[in-house]
Parts: sequence; C-alpha cells; structure tokens
Amino acid sequence: MNSLKKTVSVLIFTLIATTAFSAENSSKNSPLTFDYSAVQNFNQNFTQDFNINLTTFSADSLADSIFQIIFDLATEMWQNLLMETRFANYPYQNDGKYISFSSDSECTRISRWSISTEFGSIANFCYTNTSTFEGMLVCIGPFVQNTILKDNSLMTGFVDLGGQLAIVHLNPVCLYVFAAVNIPYSMDDSNMKVSNANGTTVGASLKSYFKKPFILEGRISYTSYNESDYLFGDASLGYMLINRVELYGGWKMIGRKDTTVAENYQKFNFYHGFKGGLRLYF
Repeated sequence: MNSLKKTVSVLIFTLIATTAFSAENSSKNSPLTFDYSAVQNFNQNFTQDFNINLTTFSADSLADSIFQIIFDLATEMWQNLLMETRFANYPYQNDGKYISFSSDSECTRISRWSISTEFGSIANFCYTNTSTFEGMLVCIGPFVQNTILKDNSLMTGFVDLGGQLAIVHLNPVCLYVFAAVNIPYSMDDSNMKVSNANGTTVGASLKSYFKKPFILEGRISYTSYNESDYLFGDASLGYMLINRVELYGGWKMIGRKDTTVAENYQKFNFYHGFKGGLRLYF
C-alpha cells in the first residue's frame, strides 16, 4: 500500500509540475520558479514520504529529481519482489502456488531447479534433441543446454554454458533473460554446420503457472558465430503428470543465416515443426 501511495504521488506531482512549467517558464534556459500555493497540502505529504524540499528548481534539477524518485521506487519494488521470492518443491504442490513471497509460509524454498529433455521434428530441415538444466537461487541461476540437430546420418551439436537472471517472478508470468557461451561439437559436413569456433547465445523466456495442472512456456534465443547465426523459438503447454514430472509439447522454430555461402543464404531461412518432452523438478 505504501508503494502504491508513493507511485500515485509521483504521478500527481509530475502532472502539477509539468503544468506549472508550461505556464510560467517562458525561456528554455531560465530557472523554473513557480508559486505552488495551490499544492501546499500535497507538497507536505509528498515531502514527508520522500524527505525532499520543493522550493525552487531549475528545469534540469526538477527532471532529475523526478526521474530519481521514480527510479528508486522501481528499484525498491523490483528488489523486494525478487529477493523475497520463495518456491514450492514443484509447481502446484498440494494444490498450492509455485511462487510466493517470504511472508507466505506456503512456499519456503529460496531456489528451484529443473532438468528436461525434448525431441522435435522440423520439416525440411532436421530432427532435434534438446536437454536443459536450469534453475534459480532467489533471482539468479545457471542455464546449461545441449542441442543436437540431426539430418539423416549427419549431425551437428552444441552446448550453451551460461546463466540467467529473473526480471519478474510471479505465478501468472515469470520473465527471465539469459546469456551463454556456445560451444559446437560433432560437426558433420552438412547444411547444418555452424562454426569451427565458439559463439555466443542470448535470449529470454516466459513461464506462466496460471492454472493447475498447466504450465505455459515461451523462449527465444539468438546464437551468433563467425560464419553463421541461428534464431531459436519455442512455445509449449505443459501438464503436471505426477508430483515433480511435467509432460509438455508445442511448436519449435529454427532460423538459420549463413554468411559464407551463396547470396540467397544471406537472410534468415525459417523452419517450423513440433516438439515434445519431459521435465523433472527437484
């Protein structure tokens, strides 16, 4: 409630300050001074909350102060949400939540972990197998993923080794960003060949524990090499089978751009297919 009160106060004060500035500050370079007698009551409550003195501001100092207040509020709210995050042992444990906060005894763990493996079929391109280990210790954790692309008897594989950071942690929606070093291996001479050198992977993922026993997940990542780039996209719907085990399936996309071959390969070529897999929470 206090955070909401402060946020509303900032919005109201911003509107009042902007109106006064437009009416009385006729020169861009002149200092902003105005009679705020009409907002004395508001100013008293505002200064008590933020411990600032609203007398005479230059336009720059006023803008900086408002920005700093908003930034501090957003940072405080973000830290409180993330640092107080708690997890159950697995999604929908005992018909309850998966994510909660330290004041809620329903969820008590400060970490969550999962391992999964999935198989996919990408029409006119390849078959895929992706195995992932990922987790969260409060708001940061590892991201390790092994991907195999197989076309008939030819195979390309690579491992992503990195970490991820939580931006939002709520049951309806969780947002993560991740980055990793991409290490290719077992490269055959095929149209799936990626690179002879390591690459980098960056991406983001969304998870939603919106209604027992279902889980929605979406992920997009971009892997860059000296010789080619890959864009991966996934969307899936999961179903909690028994306790810690999730069965899921959905759509998978691979985009490929090779900068060392014919001109018609200079742009991304996109391939789409389906996937299915199992995930274990621990």
